[in-house]
Amino acid sequence: MAAGVIPAASITLLLATVPACMVGTHLAKETSSGGTVAYPFTEEQDILSSKARREALRLMDEKCPSGYRVLTEGEIAKVRKNIDQVWSGQMSVGRVWGIEFTCK
Repeated sequence: MAAGVIPAASITLLLATVPACMVGTHLAKETSSGGTVAYPFTEEQDILSSKARREALRLMDEKCPSGYRVLTEGEIAKVRKNIDQVWSGQMSVGRVWGIEFTCK
């Protein structure tokens, strides 16, 4: 899978499992062999250098003490674009980045 693209099925599952009010870095989806961490970001440069990303990597290290492999990562859409237009100005403008990983 290409970096920057999270499959629609994964996004749908994440949207179903992550409450809209949840903020901060968290394990959005957990499996016995990995999962997906999600963290907020505001600007593009925050994606790789933010405190939230360091916390996401810490959560992955915690889950996988023997190491992990990143399967894919990218921005997680909160809602569909047509809904976004209707709710414009009424929803948070925060963005969420997801990292899907598997333990070694």
